[in-house]
Amino acid sequence: MRTTDRQRLRAILASGAGVVATATIYEHLRGVDLGIDELLFDDPFATGGTPGQMVLGTAIALALTATGMLCLDSLRRRVRVAALAPLLAGGAIGFVGLVGYGDGGRLAETDGAAALTRALDDRIYFVRLHAARALGQVGERGAVERLLRQAREDRFEAARAAAEAVARIDPAALLAAAQADDAGPHLHEAADLLAV
Repeated sequence: MRTTDRQRLRAILASGAGVVATATIYEHLRGVDLGIDELLFDDPFATGGTPGQMVLGTAIALALTATGMLCLDSLRRRVRVAALAPLLAGGAIGFVGLVGYGDGGRLAETDGAAALTRALDDRIYFVRLHAARALGQVGERGAVERLLRQAREDRFEAARAAAEAVARIDPAALLAAAQADDAGPHLHEAADLLAV
Protein backbone atom coordinates (compact mmCIF):
# COMPACT_ATOMS: atom_id res chain seq x y z
CA MET A 1 0.00 0.00 0.00
CA ARG A 2 1.23 3.49 -0.82
CA THR A 3 1.55 5.89 2.09
CA THR A 4 1.03 9.51 1.13
CA ASP A 5 -0.98 11.60 3.58
CA ARG A 6 -4.00 11.67 1.28
CA GLN A 7 -3.95 7.92 0.79
CA ARG A 8 -3.58 7.35 4.53
CA LEU A 9 -6.57 9.64 5.21
CA ARG A 10 -8.60 7.92 2.49
CA ALA A 11 -7.78 4.51 3.99
CA ILE A 12 -8.83 5.66 7.48
CA LEU A 13 -12.12 7.11 6.22
CA ALA A 14 -12.88 4.09 4.01
CA SER A 15 -12.10 1.72 6.87
CA GLY A 16 -14.40 3.64 9.21
CA ALA A 17 -17.22 3.61 6.67
CA GLY A 18 -16.64 -0.09 6.02
CA VAL A 19 -16.78 -0.94 9.74
CA VAL A 20 -20.05 0.96 10.22
CA ALA A 21 -21.56 -0.60 7.08
CA THR A 22 -20.49 -4.12 8.07
CA ALA A 23 -21.87 -3.65 11.60
CA THR A 24 -25.17 -2.46 10.12
CA ILE A 25 -25.33 -5.48 7.82
CA TYR A 26 -24.72 -7.67 10.89
CA GLU A 27 -27.58 -5.87 12.70
CA HIS A 28 -29.92 -6.56 9.80
CA LEU A 29 -28.94 -10.22 9.41
CA ARG A 30 -29.06 -11.04 13.12
CA GLY A 31 -31.98 -8.76 14.07
CA VAL A 32 -29.96 -7.08 16.84
CA ASP A 33 -29.24 -3.47 17.77
CA LEU A 34 -25.54 -2.73 18.38
CA GLY A 35 -26.32 0.90 19.23
CA ILE A 36 -24.18 2.36 16.44
CA ASP A 37 -27.09 4.08 14.74
CA GLU A 38 -27.59 6.72 17.41
CA LEU A 39 -24.01 6.92 18.62
CA LEU A 40 -23.53 10.52 17.43
CA PHE A 41 -27.07 11.81 17.03
CA ASP A 42 -30.38 10.89 18.65
CA ASP A 43 -33.34 10.18 16.32
CA PRO A 44 -36.39 11.41 18.25
CA PHE A 45 -38.72 10.91 15.27
CA ALA A 46 -38.13 7.18 14.77
CA THR A 47 -41.41 5.29 14.47
CA GLY A 48 -40.17 1.72 14.71
CA GLY A 49 -37.30 -0.64 14.19
CA THR A 50 -33.83 0.57 15.04
CA PRO A 51 -33.78 4.39 15.14
CA GLY A 52 -31.41 5.96 12.65
CA GLN A 53 -30.43 2.67 11.05
CA MET A 54 -29.47 2.81 7.39
CA VAL A 55 -31.35 0.40 5.16
CA LEU A 56 -29.71 -2.86 4.17
CA GLY A 57 -29.12 -1.84 0.54
CA THR A 58 -27.29 1.30 1.63
CA ALA A 59 -25.14 -0.66 4.07
CA ILE A 60 -24.19 -3.18 1.39
CA ALA A 61 -23.39 -0.41 -1.11
CA LEU A 62 -21.27 1.40 1.48
CA ALA A 63 -19.38 -1.78 2.44
CA LEU A 64 -18.66 -2.53 -1.22
CA THR A 65 -17.53 1.03 -1.90
CA ALA A 66 -15.26 1.05 1.16
CA THR A 67 -13.70 -2.25 0.06
CA GLY A 68 -13.09 -0.88 -3.42
CA MET A 69 -11.59 2.34 -2.07
CA LEU A 70 -9.20 0.40 0.16
CA CYS A 71 -8.07 -1.77 -2.75
CA LEU A 72 -7.36 1.22 -5.01
CA ASP A 73 -4.14 1.98 -3.14
CA SER A 74 -2.64 -1.46 -3.57
CA LEU A 75 0.77 -1.75 -5.18
CA ARG A 76 -0.46 -4.68 -7.26
CA ARG A 77 -2.15 -3.74 -10.50
CA ARG A 78 -4.41 -6.82 -10.36
CA VAL A 79 -5.84 -5.70 -7.00
CA ARG A 80 -6.38 -2.14 -8.25
CA VAL A 81 -8.26 -3.45 -11.30
CA ALA A 82 -10.30 -5.84 -9.12
CA ALA A 83 -11.24 -2.85 -6.92
CA LEU A 84 -13.49 -1.66 -9.73
CA ALA A 85 -15.92 -4.57 -9.18
CA PRO A 86 -17.06 -3.60 -5.66
CA LEU A 87 -17.04 0.09 -6.62
CA LEU A 88 -19.29 -0.58 -9.62
CA ALA A 89 -21.56 -2.87 -7.56
CA GLY A 90 -21.93 -0.22 -4.85
CA GLY A 91 -22.69 2.39 -7.48
CA ALA A 92 -25.26 0.11 -9.12
CA ILE A 93 -27.06 -0.39 -5.81
CA GLY A 94 -27.13 3.39 -5.34
CA PHE A 95 -28.45 3.89 -8.87
CA VAL A 96 -31.26 1.36 -8.31
CA GLY A 97 -32.20 3.18 -5.10
CA LEU A 98 -32.19 6.51 -6.91
CA VAL A 99 -34.42 5.15 -9.68
CA GLY A 100 -36.78 3.68 -7.07
CA TYR A 101 -36.92 7.02 -5.27
CA GLY A 102 -37.66 8.74 -8.56
CA ASP A 103 -40.59 6.33 -9.03
CA GLY A 104 -42.59 8.65 -6.80
CA GLY A 105 -43.92 5.96 -4.46
CA ARG A 106 -46.07 4.19 -7.03
CA LEU A 107 -45.04 0.75 -5.74
CA ALA A 108 -48.52 -0.01 -4.38
CA GLU A 109 -49.95 0.48 -7.87
CA THR A 110 -47.87 -2.34 -9.38
CA ASP A 111 -47.05 -5.99 -8.71
CA GLY A 112 -44.37 -4.88 -6.24
CA ALA A 113 -46.88 -4.92 -3.39
CA ALA A 114 -47.81 -8.52 -4.22
CA ALA A 115 -44.11 -9.46 -4.15
CA LEU A 116 -43.71 -7.78 -0.78
CA THR A 117 -46.74 -9.65 0.55
CA ARG A 118 -45.19 -12.95 -0.62
CA ALA A 119 -41.93 -11.92 1.05
CA LEU A 120 -43.72 -12.01 4.41
CA ASP A 121 -43.48 -15.83 4.11
CA ASP A 122 -39.75 -15.83 3.40
CA ARG A 123 -37.64 -18.07 5.62
CA ILE A 124 -35.05 -15.30 6.12
CA TYR A 125 -35.94 -13.13 9.09
CA PHE A 126 -34.73 -9.74 7.79
CA VAL A 127 -36.61 -10.24 4.50
CA ARG A 128 -39.87 -10.63 6.46
CA LEU A 129 -38.97 -7.64 8.63
CA HIS A 130 -38.30 -5.29 5.73
CA ALA A 131 -41.23 -6.55 3.66
CA ALA A 132 -43.55 -5.64 6.56
CA ARG A 133 -41.95 -2.21 6.88
CA ALA A 134 -42.22 -1.58 3.15
CA LEU A 135 -45.88 -2.64 3.02
CA GLY A 136 -46.60 -0.20 5.84
CA GLN A 137 -44.85 2.57 3.94
CA VAL A 138 -46.75 2.02 0.69
CA GLY A 139 -50.06 1.46 2.47
CA GLU A 140 -51.00 -1.83 0.80
CA ARG A 141 -54.53 -2.59 2.09
CA GLY A 142 -54.53 -6.03 0.47
CA ALA A 143 -51.78 -7.16 2.83
CA VAL A 144 -53.56 -6.33 6.11
CA GLU A 145 -54.70 -9.91 6.87
CA ARG A 146 -51.28 -11.33 6.09
CA LEU A 147 -49.60 -8.63 8.21
CA LEU A 148 -51.95 -9.41 11.11
CA ARG A 149 -50.96 -13.07 10.88
CA GLN A 150 -47.29 -12.13 10.91
CA ALA A 151 -47.82 -9.86 13.91
CA ARG A 152 -49.36 -12.81 15.79
CA GLU A 153 -46.96 -15.55 14.68
CA ASP A 154 -43.56 -14.05 13.89
CA ARG A 155 -40.93 -13.02 16.38
CA PHE A 156 -39.40 -9.81 17.67
CA GLU A 157 -38.94 -6.93 15.23
CA ALA A 158 -40.65 -8.68 12.30
CA ALA A 159 -43.84 -9.08 14.35
CA ARG A 160 -43.58 -5.51 15.63
CA ALA A 161 -43.00 -4.17 12.10
CA ALA A 162 -46.08 -6.04 10.87
CA ALA A 163 -48.22 -4.62 13.70
CA GLU A 164 -46.94 -1.10 13.01
CA ALA A 165 -47.66 -1.55 9.28
CA VAL A 166 -51.27 -2.50 10.04
CA ALA A 167 -51.52 0.54 12.34
CA ARG A 168 -50.51 2.75 9.41
CA ILE A 169 -52.66 1.03 6.79
CA ASP A 170 -55.86 0.25 8.71
CA PRO A 171 -55.97 1.37 12.37
CA ALA A 172 -59.51 0.00 12.82
CA ALA A 173 -58.39 -3.49 11.76
CA LEU A 174 -55.49 -3.31 14.23
CA LEU A 175 -57.74 -2.29 17.11
CA ALA A 176 -60.20 -5.09 16.30
CA ALA A 177 -57.41 -7.68 16.02
CA ALA A 178 -55.88 -6.56 19.32
CA GLN A 179 -59.14 -7.56 21.07
CA ALA A 180 -58.80 -11.20 20.01
CA ASP A 181 -57.51 -13.82 22.45
CA ASP A 182 -54.60 -14.77 20.17
CA ALA A 183 -53.55 -11.15 19.49
CA GLY A 184 -50.11 -11.41 21.04
CA PRO A 185 -47.94 -8.70 22.56
CA HIS A 186 -47.05 -6.85 19.36
CA LEU A 187 -50.65 -6.18 18.32
CA HIS A 188 -51.43 -5.04 21.87
CA GLU A 189 -48.40 -2.72 21.87
CA ALA A 190 -49.34 -1.16 18.51
CA ALA A 191 -52.95 -0.74 19.63
CA ASP A 192 -51.77 0.95 22.82
CA LEU A 193 -49.65 3.36 20.76
CA LEU A 194 -52.69 4.20 18.61
CA ALA A 195 -54.72 4.95 21.72
CA VAL A 196 -52.14 7.46 22.97
